[in-house]
Amino acid sequence: MSVHTESAPETGRRATGPAVDLWAAGLFVATGTAWLGLAGGYAIGNAGRMGPGFFPALVAGLLLAVGAAIGGTALARGSERFEPFRLRPLAAVLGSVLVFGLAVDRLGLLLTAVLLVVIAGQSLPGGGLRQTLLLAAGLAAACWLLFIVLLGVPLEALPR
Repeated sequence: MSVHTESAPETGRRATGPAVDLWAAGLFVATGTAWLGLAGGYAIGNAGRMGPGFFPALVAGLLLAVGAAIGGTALARGSERFEPFRLRPLAAVLGSVLVFGLAVDRLGLLLTAVLLVVIAGQSLPGGGLRQTLLLAAGLAAACWLLFIVLLGVPLEALPR
């Protein structure tokens, strides 16, 4: 069980490996431990009569098991150097989510979805504006169809 991916030869980026898997395993274990701590305050019950802490404890156990499996395979494969930390992708993705949350009421779902994709698209080196705008338009249309038309979420599609 590995979250490691091979990069395409044309990108020139190296494939990720055990170092990234160890980070992923650490995140799984940390999240599972936090959920287990939160579930501890509730009665767990049993499979026949589940208490409010049953499902969080089950999810926590699964997260811990996945983290252990990923970490074990990463340790068995050996280690490699970590890639240097890059601030631009992190800032672009987090910034896009922040802008979406702050602007969706004022700009409407369609424009905010486009803005989200354009800002997040800045995290990719060499990302073309045409591709980003096509993706943004498709995502905005899908969001409008799903949330406003099908689910009836009370959001404005366009600015007021």
